[in-house]
Formats: sequence, C-alpha cells, structure tokens
Amino acid sequence: MSLDGPSNSTTEPKSEAVADPSLEAEPLTPSMLGKFFGVPLLIVAFIVGGAISVVLLFGATSAPPTRTIDQLLTSLEASSGQRQMGMLLTPEKELWQTGLELSTRLQNQQFSEQELDSLATRLSAIVTKDLAALNTAQEEQSKGIPGLTGPNRLVFLISALGQTKQPKAIDPLIQAVETGRLIVKEGREPLAEAAIRQLAEFGELPECRKAIDTLVTTLEKPVSTETRLTAATALSVIAEPDDQHVIDALEDVLHSEEGELVWTAALSLARLESSAGKSMLLDLLDRTFWSTGDRYRVTDKSGTVHRYAMPPARIDAYLGGAIDAASNLADADIWEAIEQLKSDRSLPVRSRATEAIKQRIDT
Repeated sequence: MSLDGPSNSTTEPKSEAVADPSLEAEPLTPSMLGKFFGVPLLIVAFIVGGAISVVLLFGATSAPPTRTIDQLLTSLEASSGQRQMGMLLTPEKELWQTGLELSTRLQNQQFSEQELDSLATRLSAIVTKDLAALNTAQEEQSKGIPGLTGPNRLVFLISALGQTKQPKAIDPLIQAVETGRLIVKEGREPLAEAAIRQLAEFGELPECRKAIDTLVTTLEKPVSTETRLTAATALSVIAEPDDQHVIDALEDVLHSEEGELVWTAALSLARLESSAGKSMLLDLLDRTFWSTGDRYRVTDKSGTVHRYAMPPARIDAYLGGAIDAASNLADADIWEAIEQLKSDRSLPVRSRATEAIKQRIDT
C-alpha cells in the first residue's frame, strides 16, 4: 500500500469501447460536399468579385489623372523646395513627386517633339533664373548673409533639362557647370557634375562643342576628383579626335595626377584615338594590375581617403571599359593585351574581348 494513500490509477484492465451505431460517421454525399466546400467558395467568390467591382467602378476616379506638360512645369515653377528641421515641407514633396513623374515620362519618351521643345524652353528659364539667384546668394554669403538652399532642387532641374535632348538646353547646362563649380556639398560639386553628365548625353551633337572650353577649364580647376573625372569622360565623348586642345589637357592630367584621374585620362585619350596613354592603358588591360595593391579608394565626408583592394565586380567593369576604349587604337601591343583577355576568368570580360576582336576583323 502506498504511504500517500490510494492511487488514482487502476490496474484493472480497461474495457474496450463499444461502438454506438448512432455515432458512426455519416457518408459524404454530394449535398454534404456542397455544404462543406461549395458555400465557402461562393462566399470567397462574392467577396473577391465585390472588391474587383469597387476597383473598376471607383479606382479610376481616385487615381490622379496624368498631368499635362503645362501642369508639370507650373508645379515646378511654383515650388521652392524648402526644408524645416530636416523634414520635407509640402512644396518640396510636391516637387519631387513632380520630378519623378516628369523624369519617368521623359525616359519613356512620352512627349512629342513640340512638347519637348516647350519643356526645354521653360526648364531653361527656370534653371537660368535659379542659377542667377544662387550666384547672388554666394555673394551674400561672402558678406555673412545666409544664402539659398537650392542646389538639390537645381540638380533635378538640370537633369530634367538634359533629358529633353534639345539643343537649346546646352547653354543653360554650360552655365550650370560654371556656376556649379563654386557650389560644394560634402566635398563635391553636385550641380557641376549633373550638368556635365547631361552635356555628355548629347554626344557628338555639333552644338555641344561650345562646352569644350568650360570642360577643359573644369579639368584644370581645383574641384573635386569626381567632378574632374566626369569632365574628362565627357570630353572624350564631345570632342573630336583631332582637338589638340583637349588632347593636351588630358595629357596634363595623365602626367600630373594619380589613381582614377590617370586611368580616366588614359581611357579618354584612347577614345579620342590618341595613344598618349598607351603605357597606362596596357596596365588597365591587365587583371593583375587591378588585383594587386589597394587601388580602390573611398573618400568620406571629412575628406579622408580610405584604400581597399579593388572589388572583383569593379575589376570586371574597369577591364570592360578599357577594352572598349582601347578598341579605338590600331596598336599591336594593345590588341595583344585584348587577345589575352579572351581567356580571362570572367565571362563578361571574355565576351567583351572576343566581341572587340570580332568587330576589328569585320571592319
């Protein structure tokens, strides 16, 4: 007997449960299947159908209609794009919403030639006016008077202006480069960079040649490395191969700078069919050059330069760019280096080298 008293368990054998015929499962008849599955399905279908009807009936009226070009530009002209305590105010939110819509439609080529012409005219006026105000603000700041906070807004307007691809946009873009060289934010010149990129997008358009002197001056100015890199690349797109003024400016960079500026100068010279940067170009066509040393540099907001090993993806990109630029030269050593890259370990690099050699044979 247990000291704790009688146990709740029992050792007596349990009797088997006797099946009650009234508790047996009822067979699933077609009517019961409909009851279990058909009714819920009808309910779900009704809910989904109702939701679709609501969208069809009321969705179109709730979505804002596509704005006309006049409405887009009027919104841009009226918006000042100010901040308060680091927060976007309603006008600035509206500005970026308008900017997104305008940029998307420009990229999707949703404007006619007549609309693009009107767009370029009015955007040019906005950019010119804002640049003038920014110049005034710079002068006031030199006297201790707070200036404008408009570079962010202008970066968008400059980019939108360039996307119109209208020749009348070129003069305001050149002005934006000249003014933008004086506007520094976090160690860079965002206005100048944006304007130079847009000028490069015009490619070999004859009207764009008037920007060459401004770009050469930018290459020589004490501006950030990023702005000078952008200017060097743009010159290789805009200038003619026989423009000795540009060739000389790029050669000066090649012999007086280091790192990315030298690489970019060599590539730009090759695009202009100059072999002045051949020695550097041969290095740029060699994977070993890229994979040795800390060639990847990052400059933080304080201006401190950090050096790292070049990431593999960037090595592939640089090798591809070097192949494209070097393909403009008829130098045997250069083409031997490209031939070697046909067996590179990277498939994109091998493909680029193979295609370059094929195009040379075909021509």
